Amino acid sequence: MSRKHEMTRPEEQLPSNLRGRLVAAPPVDIYENDEEYVLEADVPGVAQDRVTLRLENGELAFEGQWSVPEIEGATVIAAEFRPVDFRRTFILPDTVDGDKVSASLKDGVLTVRIPKIASVRPRSIEIRAG
Repeated sequence: MSRKHEMTRPEEQLPSNLRGRLVAAPPVDIYENDEEYVLEADVPGVAQDRVTLRLENGELAFEGQWSVPEIEGATVIAAEFRPVDFRRTFILPDTVDGDKVSASLKDGVLTVRIPKIASVRPRSIEIRAG
């Protein structure tokens, strides 16, 4: 199995708190360079406090909810949008440093940086004379 498919294995089960609810899978792009993997998920309109990110037993998961913003002093006349939960899970390779994973949310894009362990990063080796 290619590395791409290892990280993007489809989810088999949802956690009990999401069963029976509408759950979406936000689109995700995954990039790799010599130092890290970078995961970018499109979650427009989601506030930082409405997204959780967990790394456990080699699985990286994020979940949250798109919800209708409440406008103070206003009454809803029509609402075509319904709150929707979202969730994605990824199986990480053994070559990542889970203690150094970081994340940020800006302009509707959740960016997760997943560093590789030093022993698998390419490095230059000095060649000495003699």
